[in-house]
This record gives sequence, structure tokens and C-alpha cells, in this order.
Amino acid sequence: MTAPKVAILIESDFYEHEIWYYHYRFLEAGVDAQFVTRLWGNAAITFKGHEYHAPFECSGDLETLDLDSLAALIVPSGMVSDRLRYTEDLAKLPPATELLRRAF
Repeated sequence: MTAPKVAILIESDFYEHEIWYYHYRFLEAGVDAQFVTRLWGNAAITFKGHEYHAPFECSGDLETLDLDSLAALIVPSGMVSDRLRYTEDLAKLPPATELLRRAF
């Protein structure tokens, strides 16, 4: 049996305790958890947490995420969801918002 797959959105100013909790608890449970973000054309981006400024590197691209393969899509609290709503074209939904629209 294959492990359930979960995607967790990540961005700068994330709440470290929440992200660490997802990482370790899903690992313990045998869940294939991957962190995804808008990569803006980069191969990976290193974000810093809000309280401890802990670095977190993400190479998962939310724009290529296969929703049908997921058991869950998690949007963390705080600034993550705010920052993922940034867009260079106000006439279009930001990619993270479009992802959530498709998920629901």
C-alpha cells in the first residue's frame, strides 16, 4: 500500500512550530508530506520563519501540483496564506488562490 500524500503550502514568515509539527508528525505516521510554494521561476527558495528566523528550503512547485494525487492540502496559519496571495497581475487570481479554487 502506498503512503497517503499531503501537500503543505509554505512561504516566508511561517510559524516554525506549526511547520515543524507537520514535518515530524507526518513523517512518524508514514505520510508522504511535501511542502510547496510559488517558486517564481526558481528551482528552490529558502524562507525564514517568523519567530526564530529558522531557514526552510522548498523546491516543491504549487503550480505543477497534481491535486488528484493528494489526500490533503494544508494551508498553514499566519503569513503563509497572506504572502501566497501576492500576484504581479491584478486581473488574474494568484497561483495559490487558483490552486485552492481547483481543490474545492
